[in-house]
Amino acid sequence: MNNKVVSWIVALVLVVVSAGVLVMSVPGVREVVLGGASVRTSTTNPQDYDLTEPQVTVLEGAEYFLFGEAETTLNSMGETMDQKFWPLVRMIEEQKLDPEGDVVFVYLGATGEPDDPFTLRMGFPVVAGTKAPEGFRIDRLPDLRCVKADFTGHIEGVGHAYSKIMPALFQSGHQPSGETREVYREWHGPDSVDNRVDLCVGIQ
Repeated sequence: MNNKVVSWIVALVLVVVSAGVLVMSVPGVREVVLGGASVRTSTTNPQDYDLTEPQVTVLEGAEYFLFGEAETTLNSMGETMDQKFWPLVRMIEEQKLDPEGDVVFVYLGATGEPDDPFTLRMGFPVVAGTKAPEGFRIDRLPDLRCVKADFTGHIEGVGHAYSKIMPALFQSGHQPSGETREVYREWHGPDSVDNRVDLCVGIQ
């Protein structure tokens, strides 16, 4: 894998681990911008972000999804990242795994309450024939019917953005399926207001 991509993933994992609680995915690997010039940073309220109108859509999955899985809570996200994602980053670097698409976090059964347990899957699409490193799996990631909104802003605004997505979900006559996915499209840094994230709440 390109060293720039590895460095960028490592930087984000550091943010998540140090924060301890952060509901998010790791950025995608095809539209990486690292330390570019003229990156705006947040100097005001981190809730000052842009969010597209939530829409019912289908988020494309992947035939071959390499991932780690752990039972965790929002309050223990930092520890989970340290245990499950750091080893994957190291193996990406050592084995030269080349992700085929964006890195995805999949939340199964997350309620938003800090101490409620849920299943977290962290990974990315890979090509056919890729072998899963020890402790990780490759499986199909199904398409997800969801209410989706595109977030742009300071990363701390992600949680607040869900308070705008959920009313739209219920107003559309749907119920949550219990699965949420986050896909980062661009990552400029923890203080940047140019980070772009797809927020996808599964529906029944």
